[in-house]
Amino acid sequence: MCHPVVIDYLKGLGINTVELLPVTSFLSEPRLRKLGLKNYWGYNPLCFMAPEPSYAMDDPVDELKTMVRELHRAGIRVVMDVVYNHTCEAGSDGPCLSLRGLAEKDYYLLDHHGGHLVSTNYSGCGNALNFDSPQTIKLVMDSLRYWAEHYQIDGFRFDLAPTMARRHRKFDAHSAFFQAVFQDPILSTRQMIAEPWDLGPEGYRLRGFPRDWHEWNDRYRGGIRSFWRGDKDQVVDIAWRLTGSRDIFGPGRPTGSVNYICSHDGFTLRDLVSFEHRHNLANGEGNRDGDQHNLSWNYGVEGASGDPAIQQLRLRVRKTCWRR
Repeated sequence: MCHPVVIDYLKGLGINTVELLPVTSFLSEPRLRKLGLKNYWGYNPLCFMAPEPSYAMDDPVDELKTMVRELHRAGIRVVMDVVYNHTCEAGSDGPCLSLRGLAEKDYYLLDHHGGHLVSTNYSGCGNALNFDSPQTIKLVMDSLRYWAEHYQIDGFRFDLAPTMARRHRKFDAHSAFFQAVFQDPILSTRQMIAEPWDLGPEGYRLRGFPRDWHEWNDRYRGGIRSFWRGDKDQVVDIAWRLTGSRDIFGPGRPTGSVNYICSHDGFTLRDLVSFEHRHNLANGEGNRDGDQHNLSWNYGVEGASGDPAIQQLRLRVRKTCWRR
């Protein structure tokens, strides 16, 4: 990641910030291992303060610190994607590796079901962390400070962030976690970015986060994609999106919206101009995974094409904004 060729490529694209998918240590889910598959995205954390060893050639600590230093030297900021909504201990039938064995009732949200305590599932992974617990907040704050101080991370993107904002199971923009971040002399200087939705009650919370936070704006993503492929009646919506989504965030948060078109969820930019339907067949799960609603167009051929005209058109569309 910090090889001079890679850095020159990033700088040539005009990139001034990179966001890393989770680099904390993680495990593959038991279900995946039974299928002969593995988790290669990292959204199944084992230890919040240890870099994933499989990403390193030798020493993951030194190599990650070196990567951040070299990117900074090139004028590129580094944002980490962090997962504090669940751990790899998964649901009630998951492994007992750390928090469950130490103090399950403190670290996890539990429900009574059939006379038993079972893990609450706000993430789709089986076990929601309990942010009513001071110990959970302390653990997460210590982890964030560790990455900010020792690795010089510039900001954090919080996966399924509403889980951390709930107070007594209800979303609260003034939750204890937000207050802890706000008053922290180190973290209050870092960029905080929310993925403003999860699977919990009232889990879609776009524009619900504190004023000094930024939020992934899926309304921008969908609006741009729809306009891009030539859908009708999109002009008014695209005007709002290109002017900071004031209709969503109001006049007081001009930088609240993180405007993006593609991410790790759903189609990449190349996929958007190559496929009209998902084709996730290689992992052996019957094409069930991945977002079906990608607002894409294949420009005449589904998938890869050797036709020079289609290749040039797709390249043009990726670089510009061409309508049918």
